Amino acid sequence: DAGQLRDRVTIQSETRTSNGQGGYSTSWANVATTPTVWAHVQGLSGDEALQAGVQRSIQQWRVVIRKRSDITTKHRLQWSGMNLNVKAVMPLPDEPRAFTLLICESGAVA
Repeated sequence: DAGQLRDRVTIQSETRTSNGQGGYSTSWANVATTPTVWAHVQGLSGDEALQAGVQRSIQQWRVVIRKRSDITTKHRLQWSGMNLNVKAVMPLPDEPRAFTLLICESGAVA
């Protein structure tokens, strides 16, 4: 139901710029075509984990947006002051032609 799309999210893609010393720096920029869209964001789970010797709080999110074919796991969403890293992209089982389901993660090292 499109009426469930009450949250605004901004879709971003990673850009890498050479640092002149053989490495690169990473930044994020809004996608060129319709970066901010309506969505339904729902928390799935939260957990604490040890990553690289640092304890992190990790949350998983279910995000539904209108169908898009330009989003991959190399994108992230900005929502309510948080960065949500896209981990899976699939059609919504009930409405595969109308909506896209994104499984996202926050709190982890990107």
